[in-house]
Amino acid sequence: MTESGSDSDDDFEFTVDDQQAGGRLDAVIAAAIASLSRAQVQRLIEDGRVVLAGTVATKAGARDSEAIAAAITASSRQPAC
Repeated sequence: MTESGSDSDDDFEFTVDDQQAGGRLDAVIAAAIASLSRAQVQRLIEDGRVVLAGTVATKAGARDSEAIAAAITASSRQPAC
């Protein structure tokens, strides 16, 4: 997995590699970003703050069968989609 920061410490972008593909979205993100718990990630997903390959994620338990890019906005502002 590769991770990079952005303009804000509350924004994260990373790529889920083939080894992590197929895992629950919330678990993969929580493992990638140590400062976020799985419960926090679930709330971010519910709030529409997690974007996968340009699409807002809607289910914390979603599994993707292939590597994918993810962007997370953990701050109070909404992502621009």
